[in-house]
Amino acid sequence: MAGASLYDGSCAALEALHIVSGRWKLSLLWRLAGGAKRYNELKRCLPGITNTVLTRALRELEQHDVVERIARDAVPLQVEYRLSARGEHLVPALEALKGWAVEQAAYERARGGCFT
Repeated sequence: MAGASLYDGSCAALEALHIVSGRWKLSLLWRLAGGAKRYNELKRCLPGITNTVLTRALRELEQHDVVERIARDAVPLQVEYRLSARGEHLVPALEALKGWAVEQAAYERARGGCFT
């Protein structure tokens, strides 16, 4: 990353974080890491998310080729979402982040802090 700067937009890590940032996107990606899900399955897995926010997050992740929308010919139309090949590359990073979060929560509890 020589020559890249956090401040001028040339840092690839910040660009990647922009793609997955937001209150719901990491949770959404984590759910899709377990396999394809229909829209309502995702909504049930993410209590508190609105239809508007879920739709927007899915569309943004689709635009970045992280999530695929699969429409099946059926009556009524059935739509599933799954991680794309590019999205599958995120799974190890998601697992590493989860591992860090578990360690950090234990650390904070041990020192009497709060990790939320």
